[in-house]
Amino acid sequence: MEGKIESLASVTFENIENGIKAPLASAKKLHTEILIQLSPLHQLPEGNREKQLLDGLERFDWKDSAHNEYATAALKSFPNMTRDSAAFTQGVMFTSHSYYEAVATQVEKSAHAIEEFWSSTDRLLRQLQQGGTQSLVFHQNPTDSENLAAKYERLKVGTLLLASVASSILIAGAVRLAFQNWQWDWLRYHPNSYSIQWLSFTVLLLFLVGLFVRKFRNFCWGFALIPLLVGVLQSLGGPPHSP
Repeated sequence: MEGKIESLASVTFENIENGIKAPLASAKKLHTEILIQLSPLHQLPEGNREKQLLDGLERFDWKDSAHNEYATAALKSFPNMTRDSAAFTQGVMFTSHSYYEAVATQVEKSAHAIEEFWSSTDRLLRQLQQGGTQSLVFHQNPTDSENLAAKYERLKVGTLLLASVASSILIAGAVRLAFQNWQWDWLRYHPNSYSIQWLSFTVLLLFLVGLFVRKFRNFCWGFALIPLLVGVLQSLGGPPHSP
């Protein structure tokens, strides 16, 4: 069942699961470092904006139980009545497609949690930059704030790049599966079919990278015009061959 699902989706669940582990671990590590570095903010009086943001960051939910929550909800939604005595003796069985839906849900929730972590951390760091509490937090080493911001930016760019690549693969797999079901003969039997598909994937990847990572947007969207133009020319083909 796993192989059939992966074949239809043109992706492997192992790659998707492993792909989120590194950025999630880095985000959690940075989360711990931020809480340690900014712990002096707890000395501020109640009602201080920076202290409130830090308190929210300490209670941050990484959605690590999303897989189990989805599985529990799926089991409760299954029919619990049957006339099949053999099926009744087997009890409630967790179907393969539900399991992999739970896996996909966990990956999606983890990715959203990383994005929420960026947003919360970004608000806190901006508040520190605009306020007058930097001297309280970074009085021992003034460069700590710059190092922390640099690590945050590297993590953010790296995870966004990974998210854009994963999204492009998923979209390309879904489109390819749709074309196979629709039996689009023009693309299937076009003499430049493979090059058209790869050029289309390149355009999609560059578009998503530019969409996810703002600093790369002008370069990626500008460079995407090249494979887009080549793909159009490939689709037009050349002059018909003389008999």
